Amino acid sequence: MQGLSCKGYVSKPSLPEVREANRLRAQEDKKRKDEAKATAARKRERRETHDKECAKQRREGLSPPTTLESTEEEDSSSAGMGFS
Repeated sequence: MQGLSCKGYVSKPSLPEVREANRLRAQEDKKRKDEAKATAARKRERRETHDKECAKQRREGLSPPTTLESTEEEDSSSAGMGFS
């Protein structure tokens, strides 16, 4: 049985085209989320490495290394989202 709604009738199965569209949208969503997760991991690793270097420099009494600069890839990823 497909699934009974609260009204007691059986819902129609979705069309193959609708299922295909839903599957493709889900794949795109997953790809976008995976890319965002990978970008966050790269940034976190970079920041941790930089913080370790700063701590090492401070312990040795030297001036800390220059600040982190964002790469072109990181800048372009945030530019695509328009919040207005």
